[in-house]
Amino acid sequence: MPKAARLKAAFSPPPFAETERGKYFVSILVETEIPPLPATDKQVGVDLGLKHVAVLSTGEKIEHPQVFAPI
Repeated sequence: MPKAARLKAAFSPPPFAETERGKYFVSILVETEIPPLPATDKQVGVDLGLKHVAVLSTGEKIEHPQVFAPI
């Protein structure tokens, strides 16, 4: 498990939004340093779609995240 780190936060504009139905949403943006990946000679093709978010040339299918699933 990665170590937790302190984050500086600056909110501009305010990150809270209310829908017409009275639900609230929060928007969070985090900046972090990501170490570069090691060099490789492997390649993969990506096909974006409607049934699956993506289908890779390796045959792997990436499902849609349930972002708007009811709670």
